Amino acid sequence: GREWTKNEGNLVSALLAYRDSSGAFRHTLTGKGNTIATYQALIALNDYHSGESIYHRLRKANLRFDDVSEHHFAGQAIRSLAGEGVISGYPDGTFRPGNPVARQEFAKMIVLAANKGQSFDATTSRFKDVPLSSWANPYIKVAVDRKLVEGVSAGSFAPTSKITGAEVMAVLVRSMGLESSAKPAAGERWYDGY
Repeated sequence: GREWTKNEGNLVSALLAYRDSSGAFRHTLTGKGNTIATYQALIALNDYHSGESIYHRLRKANLRFDDVSEHHFAGQAIRSLAGEGVISGYPDGTFRPGNPVARQEFAKMIVLAANKGQSFDATTSRFKDVPLSSWANPYIKVAVDRKLVEGVSAGSFAPTSKITGAEVMAVLVRSMGLESSAKPAAGERWYDGY
């Protein structure tokens, strides 16, 4: 990308400057080619080409949680989403798949699912129950700004309340750009159209 381009060169051209006439890579521009430098350069070139680090691919392939067996009905999906960074486990190595999901957790999941690899720093002061210092604030801001999630009332998000199936369906429909087809209903059964 442009952020890696300087003086008409980029990461690849800078790395290729370390290749000698035999095709081996050197640790210094004037040194001799060697196995370690060649190995490291080839990994870097492959990572650049694939757009993903080998270490990230290995992490995804080997990601396990103590409480999610190979035969768990959602095990493959959990490992896949965790490998993509959309969901994460707890510091003790568990995932706790039976736990209900809070509204702030789902806001983070939907934002990361749509924006893999991005980080978010901007915060919102729109909701009195979402402090600026909250880990979820930047994700809630993105989800609300993109009209994927709404507050439960003016100035309230209810971040730790458990998300309902109706709310999940509404967010998923919105994230796919299909809200105009959903025809949300007014009143208690607002979710019927989703």
